[in-house]
Amino acid sequence: MYTALRIFYLGGPFYGAVRQPGLPTVQGEVERALGKQGIDVRVRFTSRTDRGVSAIDNIAYYRGDPPKLGLLNASMNYVLAWGVYEGDEKPVALEKTYVYVLPGRFDSKEMEKAVSKSFTWKGVCKEGSIEAPPRVKVEVEGFLTLVWFSGRSFCWQMIRRAVGYAVSVLTGGRFFVAPPEGLVLVKTRTNVGFKVAPKWATELVERVKKLMWKFSGVYGIYRGLTSSELSRFLSPGHTTLSYP
Repeated sequence: MYTALRIFYLGGPFYGAVRQPGLPTVQGEVERALGKQGIDVRVRFTSRTDRGVSAIDNIAYYRGDPPKLGLLNASMNYVLAWGVYEGDEKPVALEKTYVYVLPGRFDSKEMEKAVSKSFTWKGVCKEGSIEAPPRVKVEVEGFLTLVWFSGRSFCWQMIRRAVGYAVSVLTGGRFFVAPPEGLVLVKTRTNVGFKVAPKWATELVERVKKLMWKFSGVYGIYRGLTSSELSRFLSPGHTTLSYP
């Protein structure tokens, strides 16, 4: 039997989602908390986020019994599980949506054009290649530019390289890989249904409010959590947010 958890986490304290010997990771934090309930398993993720990247909705899964969410959350730092699945089908990500939060106001049409152009550049992937270009949407809100990406899969550093490429094109500067702190995994659409606990939404928002000043990318999390879609997103049996 598979158990899967929808998890929120702040990326700043971790060296990525996947375990690295001697370093704090999301996997290590989740496995440590599960172990306190006698669940000794190896956790996997549908998205392997890098060091500094935050998430509202990554999927952690393993073979074994489900935990008690209240006890699990009480045992974790900077991580919150807010949905659970248990069943025979292995969880698979059908679509992922990220947002990159850029300081400054860029022209949304020009930014969208430059990001889309980056997908034809060989250097957009540090490793691997693009299976299919993701959908892109750009919004300007206050003093920030939000670049949304939605697709089934992303090669390593693809979004950060695409954003860095676009900024360099629009500003005439040198290419750079955009820092990880601005990137947030906003949602994951899967092949399985989750039981979700709306009461965790309030705690989630409050934690973000207290910590958002420490992490630049958390603005994207806070915006996503406080949108009008929140109640529908966290309703029982619902697994997706509408594309922004």
